[in-house]
Amino acid sequence: MVVLLAGVRMFIGSIVPAFKGISDKFLPGAIPALDAPTIFPYSPMGGMFGFLGSTVGCIIVTFLTIIFHSPVIVFPSPIIMYFDGNVMGVFGNKAGGWRGAIAAGLITGLISSAAVILFYPLTGAVYGSGLTWSNIDYAIVWMPLMYLLKFLRTLILAFI
Repeated sequence: MVVLLAGVRMFIGSIVPAFKGISDKFLPGAIPALDAPTIFPYSPMGGMFGFLGSTVGCIIVTFLTIIFHSPVIVFPSPIIMYFDGNVMGVFGNKAGGWRGAIAAGLITGLISSAAVILFYPLTGAVYGSGLTWSNIDYAIVWMPLMYLLKFLRTLILAFI
């Protein structure tokens, strides 16, 4: 875990100046912004507990897809387990200590992994290839929006 956190810090330390040069040329006055990795240092232990909880949640969903013969077998995603689980663990730790961090990670892993089953048919050109997206924002925000847009498209085509 220390190696992962150090790697993320090194990555941020090298990528921000690179984009700063590009932004100064094309978007003067732009401020570089990062999401998940900037939250990790606020509670490294909470983040790791969130990561562990998220890992358990993802593995549970994998086994459930196999047990219930789901047409889509969801493999644990390192992106969910590390980035989303870590962030939720930081916030969970603040609200409920180590138990809150584990619970927040577990819930994140369960929701994100299970949502892949519903999100997969909406992936368009990559449908059938085994590829999909798996972050918590896709599960909570974009998937419902895409189903709404799909419904509206069907409704509009029905009237045409």
